[in-house]
Amino acid sequence: MSRSWVFALSFVIFVLSFAAVIFKERSKEWRRFSHRPMLVKTRWNTREYCITCHRNTEEISSSHPIAVFGCTVCHGGDPLTLNKEKAHRDLLGGKNPSDFSVVRASCGKTMPDGTTCHQNRGLWFKEHIKRVENTIMSTMEGVKNGIINQWKDRDLALDHFRKLCAKCHTKVEAKLGQNSHSSGCAACHVIYSGYGTHKHKFTTAIPTSQCLRCHNRSGREGISYVGIAENGFYRFSEVRLSGGRYGSRVLPDIHYELGMHCIDCHTGREVMGDGNRYKNMFEQVEIRCEDCHGSYTSPPKGKKVDKRSYALFTSTFNPNYSVNMGDIVGLTSKGGEIPNLKQEKDKWVLYSKVTGKRYIVKIITGNPKHNFPCQRKVECYSCHSAWSPNCFGCHDLYYPRGKQYDYLAQRKTKGRWIERRGFIRFNRVVLGVNQRGKVSPLIFCQSEVFIKKQNGYSKGPKAFVATAMNPHTTRRVGLSCVDCHRKKEVLGLGSNVYLSRDSGIDFSYPPDTVVVDGKTVITITPKGSRGLSKGEIEKILSVDLNKTTLLGLEDE
Repeated sequence: MSRSWVFALSFVIFVLSFAAVIFKERSKEWRRFSHRPMLVKTRWNTREYCITCHRNTEEISSSHPIAVFGCTVCHGGDPLTLNKEKAHRDLLGGKNPSDFSVVRASCGKTMPDGTTCHQNRGLWFKEHIKRVENTIMSTMEGVKNGIINQWKDRDLALDHFRKLCAKCHTKVEAKLGQNSHSSGCAACHVIYSGYGTHKHKFTTAIPTSQCLRCHNRSGREGISYVGIAENGFYRFSEVRLSGGRYGSRVLPDIHYELGMHCIDCHTGREVMGDGNRYKNMFEQVEIRCEDCHGSYTSPPKGKKVDKRSYALFTSTFNPNYSVNMGDIVGLTSKGGEIPNLKQEKDKWVLYSKVTGKRYIVKIITGNPKHNFPCQRKVECYSCHSAWSPNCFGCHDLYYPRGKQYDYLAQRKTKGRWIERRGFIRFNRVVLGVNQRGKVSPLIFCQSEVFIKKQNGYSKGPKAFVATAMNPHTTRRVGLSCVDCHRKKEVLGLGSNVYLSRDSGIDFSYPPDTVVVDGKTVITITPKGSRGLSKGEIEKILSVDLNKTTLLGLEDE
């Protein structure tokens, strides 16, 4: 072969190789987004090319600007490659670095200059990871142990918990439906809408709609708060709920009606925890009506803000209210600070964490309408709750040979559950005595398990439980004296509604009955709660209302 042919062949090979390199370079995925790589230099002098492809990604929050933090500080991955597979190879938690499986390596990391993020900060309220890992919404100890204690069949109870209840666990992601939410910190702080859509956006102004993604079953306090009463599977209802359930529009809580959101009352110390592990929600919840409104004898308690105050720290991350050194903020029943409740001159003012709206709080101290002896023995919401939801005769069908998604294992495992509603209603509250020894509304839940066999079903565990709790249906006008002192069904003696064995629900007396012959006949939780005693009921019914000044119905 002559030199000219060798030269010509070499030149062709060179041109083809160069063309191949140019084609490969131009076909790189990042070139669909930009003509040249985009570089971000973080405050720690690290470099990354992530926004070359993710240039239209929203800022996650004002506290974590991309231009300062970059992306890999939270997400992990390789910041210096433009190859998608290599860049995403070592991502922390997939798309969610706040997932509890990786949260200590992401949200809890220590930066190159020694800056610590959300752990190892010294003050208890800055130890976010320890707090959320121990909070009742992460452990779900109350729900899990409640089922185990009621059913007495640990294996069956845990399977039920993992496949039905654990969908609302902050340790797992629920991807579809009205219950959809992320996991870890993002379970609350990333707002979902519709049936699972969300943005790359963190917020501390968490609306009620986000809380409703989980708090719409069991005690139903979330949907009760916004004025929805579940009515089973009645398809012609006004509201569709998760799990194929339906509801009707009824009277909402007065706080919701005034524009308040769940977090306007419930503090971060309650929701995210204080670092301690509690057995149930009753133990973790701190806020009480008296904390904002006072009692007849005592006004709300306050605390002066200093540089180590929880209120000062948490207000810096929410633009809807402000707390400054020297301000007086409210205190919960456990002594925790209420950052958005401040004393201004001679008034207590609450600011919405979601909207910033300013509310002047009504203080009842010295109000003669709150000076009856009985009021010292009852929770405020015993009188001021307009109604409560109750569920009777719910049937859980269990198919041992079937398979269903296990939210903790994150895969399908043996055993399948189908829920069947029995008798659901909303009605005037029924009263008992709670763990504090005060008269409280009771929320009923009765269920029975039927296990599929070759020929039909066999009966499994069953439980009839009432929980002493706040129904979250507060109104200015609540129960009157007559409602308690003359209506036996309010005292737990049963209504005229009777469901016989012929209906498929095994009751020998009306289902809202708590006390028979002076004895509490159903399980009441939390531990230490009970029905009214025979002596208490007799005393309540014996009050001569003709000689008693009745409570005024209008809270002036």
